[in-house]
Amino acid sequence: MRKFATLALALLLTNSSIATDQTKEDTVAWLMKQATQNPYGLQHAVEDGVLESHLTLPGGIGRAADPISKAIPLGKITAIVLTQTDKYVSFSLMCNTPCAYLLESPELKRDKFLFEIYGKFDSAYAMRLQNALLHLVKLYGGNAKAMNAPRQKEPF
Repeated sequence: MRKFATLALALLLTNSSIATDQTKEDTVAWLMKQATQNPYGLQHAVEDGVLESHLTLPGGIGRAADPISKAIPLGKITAIVLTQTDKYVSFSLMCNTPCAYLLESPELKRDKFLFEIYGKFDSAYAMRLQNALLHLVKLYGGNAKAMNAPRQKEPF
């Protein structure tokens, strides 16, 4: 009877992990849906295994807006550092060697890429976002570690 119970539990756990594993498409869709809460000037996308961020800054009087687009290859990310405030959740995505870049100058590599989602979130939701990013990196052949940013001490 004990062997049967052990076998049944093993099958149950195996089948539940298969059913809950999300595909690349599912994971990207879920993360991008969360990012729709961002102000209209900040958008994210995943194209050919590369996470992109497009920020349009407001232009001055008589001047067009200045777009800034950056990217990072998902499979090269090795660290995902979570920072949470009452206004947003931010993830610093980093590689072992600089791998983030501006789309207009991909030859100039940078140390980190910021993936931000604006809104009020509890810590459990922020962890779900971080887990989704970790899963997406894994789906693209990477192996990232999750970290929390050190808390800033108030002077008084």
